[in-house]
Amino acid sequence: MGRSYDITPVAFAPGSAKTILEVIAGSLRGFRVKRLWVTSNDVAGATVVRVQVKRLTAAGTSTATTPSPKHLGDLAFTGTAGYNHTVEPTETAVLWQEQFNLLTGWILPLPPGEEWHVPATNANGISVELLDNPGATITVGATIEED
Repeated sequence: MGRSYDITPVAFAPGSAKTILEVIAGSLRGFRVKRLWVTSNDVAGATVVRVQVKRLTAAGTSTATTPSPKHLGDLAFTGTAGYNHTVEPTETAVLWQEQFNLLTGWILPLPPGEEWHVPATNANGISVELLDNPGATITVGATIEED
């Protein structure tokens, strides 16, 4: 079992449909996606938005965030993570797509053996993209396990 990390940037308002989170593998260690989620504190309406998880081959331009080790004494994550993109990453395949209501949030737990694996190659990763403007402040997050 590898090292586990939570990636939970600060809450932000995307302002448009765009990539809201990316996680890129380092050159020496790949990772597995264990869980992804999007939540909102918006209680004004029942806004439905579409979300996609994509495989990517080049990072976009975003605000950096530091993955937090889940276990005391674990080393830092060897890859990178970012959120709230201003330039989109290069995406190659849609891994998952669904819609959800902002009032209830979205969570995608991936059971053992069904996690998405990102190999240890520079610029390979996954992204979470909203296909609709949520019109609200959101929090996006991931739990990953490094190889």
